[in-house]
Amino acid sequence: MRIKNYTLSLCPECFKLLEAKVVVEDDVVYIVKKCDIHGDFKYKHVWDSEKVYENMSSLYRRHPQPANGLVLSITNRCNIKCRYCFARSNEILIPELNSDEIKRILMDYNGEIVYFSGGEPTIREDLFSYIELAKKKRFKTGLFTNGKKLFQKKYVEDLKKAGLDFVIIQFDTLEDSVGFYIYGESLCAYKKKALEHLEFYRIPVYLFVVLIKNYNTDEIKSLLDFVFEKNNCIKIINFNPIWETGRIAEHEDFTSSMIIDALEKQSGITQEDLLDSTKFAFLLFDFLQRLKCKNNNVHPRCELRTYVIYHNKKIIPITRMFDVKLVNGILESILKRKKDTIELYIFLLIFSFYIFEFLLSNFFKNSNFRILLKVFLKNIFNANFHFRLMQLSPFTSIIVGTFQTVGNVDFDLLKTCNLYANIPGKETIFSACVRQMLLNSVPDFSEFKSKRLAKCFADIKKYVFDKKIDEKRFSV
Repeated sequence: MRIKNYTLSLCPECFKLLEAKVVVEDDVVYIVKKCDIHGDFKYKHVWDSEKVYENMSSLYRRHPQPANGLVLSITNRCNIKCRYCFARSNEILIPELNSDEIKRILMDYNGEIVYFSGGEPTIREDLFSYIELAKKKRFKTGLFTNGKKLFQKKYVEDLKKAGLDFVIIQFDTLEDSVGFYIYGESLCAYKKKALEHLEFYRIPVYLFVVLIKNYNTDEIKSLLDFVFEKNNCIKIINFNPIWETGRIAEHEDFTSSMIIDALEKQSGITQEDLLDSTKFAFLLFDFLQRLKCKNNNVHPRCELRTYVIYHNKKIIPITRMFDVKLVNGILESILKRKKDTIELYIFLLIFSFYIFEFLLSNFFKNSNFRILLKVFLKNIFNANFHFRLMQLSPFTSIIVGTFQTVGNVDFDLLKTCNLYANIPGKETIFSACVRQMLLNSVPDFSEFKSKRLAKCFADIKKYVFDKKIDEKRFSV
């Protein structure tokens, strides 16, 4: 057993904040910890591949920045009952936020994006007014949904009128039988019709896929082909393991490393493609935030991603269009200088000559780069001057995501979360994952404010951000 890192975690029984170690054993990354009352615990880390863990660790910030997104849960009700539901919808009766509470949360929030979530947020008849309110505050607005309500074209039209910027739709399968197993009813036709309506009203879409071993793990390629067919509407697809919290039917283990392996076998996208382009996205987003005089966490540390174009039935990752490692080195050297915004703009102006030379050189040397420009120009031509920047992009973003649980939570990673979340009676918390861990630890909301959870919440706020870990104190 080799120690990779020291961190903080939680006891899965009493929620006590524990010192923990990230270790490698038989080429698998684990998090191990010990509770004085409940004993020893060992869980696979969310990044169970050592190389992936090392690369993601190198991007972590030790000191957290304000989150860039707010997951605003406006209901815990839902119009379907999935076998796998992190929110335990229709089981936990959680008081729904009213208009005044939402206004207060939005007033205190200083990020850029608001994600309306649930449960199923389309259950709320006043959803449109909340979207309009968020837009008045100049936030970008997104909607997490199972897509059933979006089967109605008029409903999608109303979302568009309210100002909704994008939709994140649960889309786990193209097979009716698998859909029936997951959702309790076959929703494939509903979801496909919803996508037609979203495309008609030019609302960009983000497909969220949960992979269940022996059910839909062999559908990665077919789901990607489906996305590429609808590339003027769908710009992101996110493959995830089952979140081991909430309502969970029996299933076999399917970890982040298994998703990466399956993605490579079915699409040709390698782990190296994901690691290099994830670092590129992290550095680029950080650079752009500084140019905007902001310091928000934009890129989550729970996602690997690559950007691809699809041409002549071939998937071409961004890593094969130009030397991403070289660009990463340049961005890293710029950011390490810690220049202020004016200096960054001056540096960018001077550096633009090098950028032009770099692009021109790639145009002549790399055929994949020429394909990228061709797809970009095609998107501009097809936009007919009615477009959003996201729809002009020639890229499709392919993401491998993860979820932390009370068992494998690693606060060295989680304290850099890019998503706030609201907790009833507690305003907001720094992480959407922590919110769900706390809510799922009790049978109903009436017990949520118990002394045990109140202490857990206080400990997390006090220590996760301020405590300096002393490696010598570890007894794991």
